[in-house]
Amino acid sequence: MGGVVLLASLLLAAAVSFAETQEDPTTVRLGVLAKRGSQRCLEKWGPTAEYLTATIPGYSFVVRPLSYGEVYTAVKQKEVNFILANPSRYVELESSLGASRIVTLKNLRPNGTHTTVFGGVIFRKADNKDIEHLEDLKGKTFMAVEETSFGGWQMAWRELKQQGIDPYRHFADLQFGGTHDAVVFAVRDGKVVCSLAVTAPRSHSRRTERVVGRAIAFFPATLYNVGIGFSTVPAKRNPSDIKEYMT
Repeated sequence: MGGVVLLASLLLAAAVSFAETQEDPTTVRLGVLAKRGSQRCLEKWGPTAEYLTATIPGYSFVVRPLSYGEVYTAVKQKEVNFILANPSRYVELESSLGASRIVTLKNLRPNGTHTTVFGGVIFRKADNKDIEHLEDLKGKTFMAVEETSFGGWQMAWRELKQQGIDPYRHFADLQFGGTHDAVVFAVRDGKVVCSLAVTAPRSHSRRTERVVGRAIAFFPATLYNVGIGFSTVPAKRNPSDIKEYMT
């Protein structure tokens, strides 16, 4: 709740300046990247909007779920007042549209601690023993989340390029599922051999198992001295670190 209180105070300070330019100055639109679909986005962030509405007098906060392809346009067309998106999208919005950051998201881990470090994880069916290394992905079908997804594509793309693998040429088929849930189901249902999603197996494997059982295996999972397994080199959410990571 402390993070929400901080967010409330930051939004209160900024809301007045936005009110002067809006047709309805009492409504504040929060654009949120719906990386797991609109319904899950509203379930997760709807209570935050309700809390802010109850906490900040004179303003009503509403959540607008945005797909990966909608984020840039929504900000450019001023359809949202605030945006919550992945770090690489923020860097793009800052560079192209002058967006400025006010808060960084911290993820709660199963042990009760928080982290701002995250990465991408590649997975396959647990009984597929033919794929143990990135080199084994050549000639295979693969699904990532979206080309503008940092943890769900760009981080792994960087990792693959460093291994001399061009996924656009070396994969038998490269698809983008649009949400993180879609890529998990694609492997489970046999639509592709491997998939990629943001986060880490050791911090979210329980949630994945609830969705697909124990049929999914992650690889290669390296701890990188942060206590979490990734298939990619992990990155912090700080925009300065993201810019360095992407170069």
